[in-house]
Amino acid sequence: MLNFRNWLRINDHDRLQYEATKQELVSKKWQTVQEYADAKTPIVKRIKERANNYFS
Repeated sequence: MLNFRNWLRINDHDRLQYEATKQELVSKKWQTVQEYADAKTPIVKRIKERANNYFS
């Protein structure tokens, strides 16, 4: 997750995309926090892949 964090610090496009996703998701009603976390999984996976490729 450090690569993910560091990548968001240097990549405006992914940071803004992640921010927009979180803004969209936070406006929804979730039964549990885990449901919210699960809904973020697809974008987190995509960004983590790019971050890991960059930092490897």
